[in-house]
Amino acid sequence: MSQKVLALLFSAAAILFAQGSQPGMGSIPFPGGVTFRVWAPDATTVTVEGDFNNWSTTANPLVSEGDGNWSNDVDGAVAGQTYRYVISSPGFATVTRRDPNCRVVTEANYNDGNSIVYDTTAYQWQSPPFTAPPLVNLAIYEMEIGTFAGNGGKQGSFQTAIGKLKLVASLGFNAVEVMPVVENPPGNIGYGPSDQYAVQNEIYGGPDNFKAFVDAAHTAGLAVILDIVHNHWGPWDLTTDDFDGWHTTGYPGGIYFYDEADWNSPFGPRPNYSSSNVAQYILASLTMWNQEYRIDGYRWDSVSNIYNTDSGTGTYLPDGWTLLENGNTQNAAQNPASIAIAEDLTGNASVTAPISQSGAGFASQWNGNFVANMRAQLTQTSDSSVDMNLVASAIGQAFNNLYTENLNYTESHNEVTDGGQRLTTLIDPSAPTSWLSLKKSTLGAGILFTSPGVPMIFQGQEFVENEPLIYNQPLQWNLATQFAGIRKLWGALASARKNQSGHTPNLTGDGLNIYQVDNTNKFIAYERYDSQTPGIAIVVANFTGNAETGMQVGFPASGTWITRFNSDSKAYSSTFSGTGSPSLQAKGGPYSGMPYSGTLTIGPYSLMILSQQ
Repeated sequence: MSQKVLALLFSAAAILFAQGSQPGMGSIPFPGGVTFRVWAPDATTVTVEGDFNNWSTTANPLVSEGDGNWSNDVDGAVAGQTYRYVISSPGFATVTRRDPNCRVVTEANYNDGNSIVYDTTAYQWQSPPFTAPPLVNLAIYEMEIGTFAGNGGKQGSFQTAIGKLKLVASLGFNAVEVMPVVENPPGNIGYGPSDQYAVQNEIYGGPDNFKAFVDAAHTAGLAVILDIVHNHWGPWDLTTDDFDGWHTTGYPGGIYFYDEADWNSPFGPRPNYSSSNVAQYILASLTMWNQEYRIDGYRWDSVSNIYNTDSGTGTYLPDGWTLLENGNTQNAAQNPASIAIAEDLTGNASVTAPISQSGAGFASQWNGNFVANMRAQLTQTSDSSVDMNLVASAIGQAFNNLYTENLNYTESHNEVTDGGQRLTTLIDPSAPTSWLSLKKSTLGAGILFTSPGVPMIFQGQEFVENEPLIYNQPLQWNLATQFAGIRKLWGALASARKNQSGHTPNLTGDGLNIYQVDNTNKFIAYERYDSQTPGIAIVVANFTGNAETGMQVGFPASGTWITRFNSDSKAYSSTFSGTGSPSLQAKGGPYSGMPYSGTLTIGPYSLMILSQQ
């Protein structure tokens, strides 16, 4: 059998199985050449120009397959060469386009950026297969690659981020939620995706370096949750805009986008979920992330703009809802441990309801109630204005009666971009690293990690980063040394949540009883327990700037209760007072719905965790 025949057979197999996307789409290397396949349903001719043919627009025509796809093999083409498609559709000017299925491009530029042939099998994985922790055990660290580990005014890369992953894991986090890594035009933080399959190349380092990042994260015990953006694409330098040249007044974005009535989301053009080809293109990208990059889960950006035209207040898009259902079904089939998180922020419990109950099938969703209420109460300028009922509401929210369907945070990229500010800056604008900022922000941290929802923090919170998120402004890692004690506090909370000491039981349990909400003294007490596991942890929090002595608290059992965590400990900051009862005796009568009571001392703006075991 000749080498040419062998190469053609290999190419055919590649078309069926390679790349983890729509069967054989994109540029697929085989021994001796590359297969190119692209969807251009309105075209009458498609050719591929590139380094392999001196950018000839006629040397390598693709052949119509009759279903809107065009393909052919190009002998002599190899991985690393750049290319574009040349597409002619009747009644429209001939266009040249990047490949929507390529894994890497030279740059996200509509006219100048080119696709690069990439061998998806070349990377050699170093870590063994990894299984993400169950949702109930997750502690998530959100990061943006370009700012997480940059240097001066230079953006960071996957490789610079790798160098700091152990610092994240050492604090007790077991998952990183990575903001979008697909190709974006310069000057933004990932939410204007120009290419849905191509990993950001010129700054982050491209697909192999992203695989190395995932490799390193898994080695450090960190699951990787990828932020994906399908509520809109672009709006700048889109690969798919008017892709094969065809467009009309009714369909201004061409074959990949909705009609004029539904295509313009609040953030950019909306892909057409009603098109089977476009829906499959999106679903196939998930398969790519699963198979080629070993991603452990997804955070879908703004799903309220996938099933609705305007953040839940516009026109319902049933095919968008179907896309969400199909995406979650597919992920669960490909990886049963895959983590499915939605950003909805409209309070729609159906987003996290099972598909069998007409839900979208997500496991958890960002809890806008928690972040809004906690930031509002922590930034009150007068203690008397704090509403403890809203604090209790934030702690106790549960979609569909499941606390883990809430992903809680006091800070995310949403709060710190586009004119937003870090929580510490909002607390004390004139001195965001002051005693007041440290005390109130760590009180919020304590509420976050002792609430039953899934906790997440944003990069830099653990060392009092006080600058907003700007694409070319790296984290101030020098603060990690200055505020090493605050980092220790965050680590202690993560440790307490996982009960690593054996003395803080069931902070991941399914039981919550908020039994003492004192709006006069700005005090709250709640118990955390598990319906299947013995042990109770009691959490108490003081939302005033004064130490409270002789505070009467209800307890579920008599005897000695020992303080296992105190956010006012001087171990966390020399400016803290160390105030707080190391233990107490619950030997008083019933109080606040509990059969026993005791008195304790608690520091200003402080939280304590107590237990008996």
